[in-house]
Amino acid sequence: MPNKNLTRRLLTAALAALLLAGLAGLSGCALLGKKEISSLSDHSYGGKSYRATGNAGAVCRTASAQKGTYYKYGGATPQTGFDCSGLLYWSFRQNGVNVPRTAKQQSTAGRRVDRSALVPGDILVFKIKSGYHTALYLGDNRFVHSPRTGAKVREENLAQAYWKNAYVGARRII
Repeated sequence: MPNKNLTRRLLTAALAALLLAGLAGLSGCALLGKKEISSLSDHSYGGKSYRATGNAGAVCRTASAQKGTYYKYGGATPQTGFDCSGLLYWSFRQNGVNVPRTAKQQSTAGRRVDRSALVPGDILVFKIKSGYHTALYLGDNRFVHSPRTGAKVREENLAQAYWKNAYVGARRII
């Protein structure tokens, strides 16, 4: 018969961990729904700062933390590496938001957003030679993505000629 005290301690520890994780994810707004979370996160890129709210800020931080991870076609974890859509898929899922897995599917997910109305956490969609490419908008014309074989997850500027010309739209999930 298993030790009842050990079982009780393990269950108590697991419950406490789940409770703390849930509270941390709500950022102090336990009575509000996901769309109403108003906690703000400050971020700085290229000497300028922006503010992302709630889950969008968490998704931006999660994706940005993967800078330096190698590109891997079909990859969707830090251990395997990421392709473009895998980085977004994993980053959103780490924050409790489901998005489609492929760039083509991501290009129609959520709702369409005008370029002039981009906010951190929006999915950027590009049409490149090999098909669709997706990235996560960070604010101030910056985005994070997993670009191609042999490259690492990195930030780029949407104003660069290549990305400016390849841009075909954006989608808002959260």
